[in-house]
Amino acid sequence: MSGIIKIFLIGLGLGSVGAAVVASYLPFVNLQREPSLISVQPNGGAVETFFINLPDDRIVDAASEAMQSGALLFLESLDHHNINAKAELFKVRNQNNKVIGIGSRLSSSNESTSQFVEWTVHFPARGTIYAKMHLNPGPDRLRSGQLVAGTRDFKGLSGSVTEEVFPHPSKKHTTAFQIHLKTVLTGPLGDSKSNM
Repeated sequence: MSGIIKIFLIGLGLGSVGAAVVASYLPFVNLQREPSLISVQPNGGAVETFFINLPDDRIVDAASEAMQSGALLFLESLDHHNINAKAELFKVRNQNNKVIGIGSRLSSSNESTSQFVEWTVHFPARGTIYAKMHLNPGPDRLRSGQLVAGTRDFKGLSGSVTEEVFPHPSKKHTTAFQIHLKTVLTGPLGDSKSNM
């Protein structure tokens, strides 16, 4: 038995050394971080705007006819539970038109399940923001809301988030509309001076 244990320990040691050697030649995941394009307001709020080009940046629209018969039966499961919500997934860009993250937009106008519009935007190199928006936009077509939670770079911050849709001025591209998500983030959550 002692011979088997020795062989096992030798094998374990050689395997560990071999794994360490191989790992030294494999690159670790190092996400490239685009510079944050932030401006500062006079009151101290950090302003950043993100862009979504439609229809180019739409990854999934769970309410489209194509999705109803596809592999994702999201609508069927929602209808079965009488939720009647819409889910969309987008690429999110910065002001330099670089894709820096992914955003999901959930919405429902069904009174029985509480009406809502919610954004969750994830930036792999920075963190995630989660915002709740007012159901109806204002007279200026601007939908406003609050940052509810954030991780990493956005952890512990509070502030406002607005959503606005513009017709795209350029006819050279397939982009028909552009969504602007604008964040104005300030101090820690619960700070009365930093809340809207």
